[in-house]
Amino acid sequence: MCHLISVGRRDVRRGTGVRSVLTALLGLVVCLTPGLGRADRFVATNGSHSGSYTNWATAATTIQAAVSAAAAGETIWVSNGTYYVTAAIDIGGSNTLRSVNGADATIIDGCATTRCLIVHNAGAVVDGFTLTNGVDYTADHLGGGFRIYYGGVIQNCVISGNITGRGGAGWMQHAEAVVQNCIISGNHATASHGGGLYISDGGGTVRNCSISQNTAFNHGGGVFVSETTGIVENCRIYDNECASGGWGGGVMLNGGGIVRNCLIISNRAAGACGGVGVNYLGLNGGEVSACTIVSNSAATAGGGIYIFNTMNEDTVFNCIVSSNTASSYPQVAASGANTNAFRYCCAQFTVAPQPNAGNINADPQFVNPAGADYRLLPTSPCVNAGTNLPGMDSAVDLDGHDRLDRFMRQTDMGCYEYIYSGSVMSLR
Repeated sequence: MCHLISVGRRDVRRGTGVRSVLTALLGLVVCLTPGLGRADRFVATNGSHSGSYTNWATAATTIQAAVSAAAAGETIWVSNGTYYVTAAIDIGGSNTLRSVNGADATIIDGCATTRCLIVHNAGAVVDGFTLTNGVDYTADHLGGGFRIYYGGVIQNCVISGNITGRGGAGWMQHAEAVVQNCIISGNHATASHGGGLYISDGGGTVRNCSISQNTAFNHGGGVFVSETTGIVENCRIYDNECASGGWGGGVMLNGGGIVRNCLIISNRAAGACGGVGVNYLGLNGGEVSACTIVSNSAATAGGGIYIFNTMNEDTVFNCIVSSNTASSYPQVAASGANTNAFRYCCAQFTVAPQPNAGNINADPQFVNPAGADYRLLPTSPCVNAGTNLPGMDSAVDLDGHDRLDRFMRQTDMGCYEYIYSGSVMSLR
């Protein structure tokens, strides 16, 4: 790990002579092993647990001890091993808790007695752990694996095998709460909503995550967003389930929230909304944009997506809804005037969509749906058929490709852009 230590105002590249060489030497790039030259803290299962844990020889044997000893801005380095906790690790300072060798090698185990982790500082980062076997037995019964309030980031983690009443994997409740580049799989909400994640109050952002095989007793098998502006973006959401007549096998937006640029496939609901459900609740209906919603199932209606109780006519943009199943309205279900909610979407509409709104009823022509490749063929009617929403100039698709390509500058429907090949020639 390398850190540039800057000690002067002069740019070394502009300097000449001995003075500049000395300045360069004082401002050299120092390549360090973790923590050398800084007052970071260290944790190892075989540490001596002595002093202030400022090197590997004196490393703490418990993560909480090192976290509690760390000053603001310090990093707590954690070596390989499984760390069993009987009380949730509490990170309330602006610290980084980072594993040396990643989530596969560094495990926080709640021992089926406690939540694994609590983060409540916007400057806090948790990077590279497996959070497992966590539960929440408090009165809230929320967030088996983790809870984030007052902000903080959890990234590059595997969150699996956790269980509680709501939010099996975790509970997010602040606009500066972020979960990114994580695998969220095999968690359970046994009493209520959000088999994977439960987002409420101030919200939060989930991005670049794989969310799969989570189950909820009621609504939101993968993610449940409750009366907030929570954002789920650039995620793969698949094989989640809600039981007991629940709605939203993949995602349930209950009075707010945004789902964009996501692949939502093979989720199941024992009630309605196999893929995505959007409910008004007197606030707003949320927004679903640039998503591919395929092969989901619902026992009643809206195998792909169900819009209900919302008065917002602009709810679903640039989406592909295809090959879903339900006993009625297998692709799109909408109550009342909510058929006006769809704009620039490709779906087999059972109900008539808003006229002149850019919607099409056609085969989206995926590359290989049998092989779960839902990128678009060059002949797809979804290519260049979307509408350019605000912020599209800097947006990317689920593969990281620019939404507005250099040729057409027009977005496609669904979570993947068709990538043109060739070159641009300038003739004079």
